[in-house]
Amino acid sequence: MQKAIRTIKKIPLDIRGDSERKFEDRISGALTLAFKDTFIDQRNTQQVMTRVPLFDHDHRPDMSIETDGVAIEVKVIKSGQSFREAIGQSLIYRLGYRFVLVIWIDKSKKKTYKSLVEDKKKR
Repeated sequence: MQKAIRTIKKIPLDIRGDSERKFEDRISGALTLAFKDTFIDQRNTQQVMTRVPLFDHDHRPDMSIETDGVAIEVKVIKSGQSFREAIGQSLIYRLGYRFVLVIWIDKSKKKTYKSLVEDKKKR
């Protein structure tokens, strides 16, 4: 997981707009190079990703490293609702994976969530 975090921290995420797909593409490209045979992208139909069944629905993260290792979810945060959805998805993925890595891209008007993480006094 540490290698994934180091790889993601090096990725420039200065992408215009708030399409999760654009962020997923950039992150997926970097992780594909870093993890070659163990990286799985849910958009690649040739790869088998672990599904987490819950509430009569199969849940899958955006990407993973190994089938049960690290679930990776990319979430563009625009409001409290999208923030809560990201947390909920993370908890669900934890049922099927050893670790969950959520990449939050703060696109809220005031950068509310980014400032909370960066300001150690508010924690």
